[in-house]
Amino acid sequence: MNNSFREAQGGFAIVEVLISAVIAVSVAAAVVSLINTAARAGTEQRHRAQAYAVAQEDQARLRALRISTLNKYTSTRTVTVGGTNYTVTSTGAFINDITGTASCGATNSTADYAKVSSTVTWPTIGATPPVVVESIIAPPNGALDPSHGGITVSAINAAALPLSGVSVTGSGTGSFSGTTDSAGCAGFPDIASGNYTLTPSAAGLVDVDGNAPASQTVSVVGGSTNTISLQYDQPGSVPIAFKYMNTSGTLVNSFSDTLVASNTGMSAPETFGTPGGTEVGTITATSLFPFTSPDTFYAGSCSGDNPNPTGMANPPGAAALANVLVPAGGTAATRTIQLPALNLTVWSGNNSSSPGSKVNAAHVTLTDDNCTLPSGAPVKRVYATNTLGSLTDPGLPWSQYDLCVDNGTRKQLINNVVVKTLTSAGTTVTVYLGSSATGILSGTCP
Repeated sequence: MNNSFREAQGGFAIVEVLISAVIAVSVAAAVVSLINTAARAGTEQRHRAQAYAVAQEDQARLRALRISTLNKYTSTRTVTVGGTNYTVTSTGAFINDITGTASCGATNSTADYAKVSSTVTWPTIGATPPVVVESIIAPPNGALDPSHGGITVSAINAAALPLSGVSVTGSGTGSFSGTTDSAGCAGFPDIASGNYTLTPSAAGLVDVDGNAPASQTVSVVGGSTNTISLQYDQPGSVPIAFKYMNTSGTLVNSFSDTLVASNTGMSAPETFGTPGGTEVGTITATSLFPFTSPDTFYAGSCSGDNPNPTGMANPPGAAALANVLVPAGGTAATRTIQLPALNLTVWSGNNSSSPGSKVNAAHVTLTDDNCTLPSGAPVKRVYATNTLGSLTDPGLPWSQYDLCVDNGTRKQLINNVVVKTLTSAGTTVTVYLGSSATGILSGTCP
């Protein structure tokens, strides 16, 4: 019995020793972990203190730069201290006191001061915020020539959103170059007064008239900033097909030589095709700026052929128009517009009582009273009648015409023929080429 009791006491002693050992190990591990954490915290504190010193040194470096170089300034470099590599990102910008920002289009003159920033990080920074030191630099007397001025370029897209990546160069009294940033801005302060040729470049983009970015002359005046606004976007295309209504009231395919695209944002309507040239069933208007409002399309070669010149909500010639939103960088679905018809019949006789026969291959010249060519000459279209003495395709742009018809020896002139009817009746004109016909003239049409 005593032996068993002693054996039990010995077992309890061993358990107590084991428990004590486990507790001792746990306490030691906790102490070691605490020591390591404190060491790491101390290391990161040293890193932050060193990073702050690096940032202060970078601020001193920035303040030593020429004030004129600090606008849109950015650089990234590595500084090694105590075996640790610190990444230093430096920026600079000219600030205007009116807004307190470096935004485009400041309405007063040049910058009031420069703002410089130094941001420092290191490899073990983790989620800890970087060290950032900022300061402002007032231009000292004479640092910025009072006779100098500035140019600010503001670039937007069709939706009036900032357009980055537009390259801008200037040459003239001096020179400058840069690229618009994420705010669509490119600023060029402290440049010599005078005239400059400003040349923007934006590959694949067009202006409101569908043209590639073009150079322009700008001026710099001492003590002020000239803000230049640019607007570019990806061009789109719109195909337009044509029809006319025959005397049976059926819409059939028609042809046109020209198509006009217009938008209030354009400097002028744009014509596609050749006035008086080859007629086709579909004309595709290309390189169109993608305005946020639809473009208006109509057959013809100038605004005088517009079926809705006053912008009525429900114009009589609505079917002769197509309003299409131009897709940026794409092609819209084909739209169809209706042309008014000139239902012409040419007879060999003298009048309705003695009409004779229908004239095949009579020459027909139509002069558009509302349009001229760039040269100032009138727009003319020349046709020939078919075996029915009529135009094979009577569809015409919405306009008023002077009509001349000849058979090679005699001609008839009819002025002010209005072709603006979209019903099956169209505009009906009958011409007699007989030797005794009223108004008959000798010769041929010009």
